[in-house]
Amino acid sequence: MTVQAVSKTLHGDKLFNEPTITCPSCKTDIKLNESLAGPLIAATREEYEQRIAQTNAAIALREEELERQRHEVALAREGVESLVAEKVRIERAHIAVDEARKAKLLLLADLDERDRKVAELEETLKARDDKLEQAQKQQAEFLTKQRALEDERREMALTIERKVQEGLDAVRAKARSDAEDGLKMKIVEKEEQIAGMQRQIEDLKRRAEQGSQQLQGEALELELEGLISSRFPVDVIEPVAKGEFGGDVLQRVVGPTGQQCGAMAFACEMSLPTTVRTNHLQPLHPLESAGCVNRIPAELAAQGGETDNLMIDATHLKAHRTAASLLKKGLYPDVSDAAEADCPPSCK
Repeated sequence: MTVQAVSKTLHGDKLFNEPTITCPSCKTDIKLNESLAGPLIAATREEYEQRIAQTNAAIALREEELERQRHEVALAREGVESLVAEKVRIERAHIAVDEARKAKLLLLADLDERDRKVAELEETLKARDDKLEQAQKQQAEFLTKQRALEDERREMALTIERKVQEGLDAVRAKARSDAEDGLKMKIVEKEEQIAGMQRQIEDLKRRAEQGSQQLQGEALELELEGLISSRFPVDVIEPVAKGEFGGDVLQRVVGPTGQQCGAMAFACEMSLPTTVRTNHLQPLHPLESAGCVNRIPAELAAQGGETDNLMIDATHLKAHRTAASLLKKGLYPDVSDAAEADCPPSCK
C-alpha cells in the first residue's frame, strides 16, 4: 500500500489534498483520514527516524574515519613532503655539482679555445710583421738602388756633357789656332757647317725618337736625300728599294759633260755613323778626333764594284762633297792640297 500526500499553492490560496492509498488488489485510491493514517504515519515516522539515526551514526562514523584518514594523509603528506624536500635538496645538490662541473669544463674549453685563438692571432701578427719588415727592407733596397741609378744617370749625363764640352772646347781651340794662322774665314765657315750639321743630326735624332724605327728610318732617309740634293743639285739622288742590299740612298755623281762618273750609296743607321759605299772611291783614312778629313788617296779607281766602305758623320759629308767635286772635274791625281786645308797639324 502506498501513501501519497499532495499540497499545492495557487494564487496565494492553500489547497490541501488529503493523503490517499492505493489498494494493491483493485488499484483504488483510498483517502486517508486521521483515524486511518495516524498509526501508519507514526510507524512510518519511527521507521524513518530510525533510518535517519542510523544514517547519522554511519555518517558520524564515516566522518571520524575520514578525519582519521585525513590526519593520516596529513601525516603521510608531511612525511612525503619532507622526503620530497630532502630528495629535491639532494638532487639539487647533485645538479648543482654536475652543473658546476659542466660549467667548469665549458669554462676550461672556452679558455683553451681563447688561448688557441690568441696563439693563432699572435702567429698571424708575427707573420704580418715579418712580411711588413721584409717589404720595408725591399722598399729600402729599391729606394737605395733607385738613388744609385739616378746618381749613375746624373754622373753619366755630366760625363757626356763634360766630354761634349771638351770636344767643343777642342774644336774652338783649333778654330782659334787656325784663325791665328790666317784661316779665320774658313774656320768660321767650318764652325757654321759643324753647327748646322749638328743641328741637323740632333733634329734627325729627335725626329727618329718620336716614331717607330721604320718611320724614323724613313724620316732620316728623306732628310738625308734632301741634304744631299741641296748640296749636289746636279747629281741624281734616288732611294734604294727596300729589301735590296747596298744602303738606303744612292747618289749618282754627274760630271761636267753630263755623264755619270760614279755612284755613292748611303746607309742610315741609328746607333752607328752612316756607312757610304762607292764604286769610284777608295776608302778614306780614319778620322781624327778633331773631325778633320785626311788626305784622299792619289789614285781613284775608274772601275770596280760597290765593295768599299767609309764611315761618315757631320764632317764626313764634307769629305764626300770634296770627292764628288773631284769626280765631276775628272781629277784623278793627288788631291791632298784640297784636303790639307781642312786637316789639323796632327794628320798632315
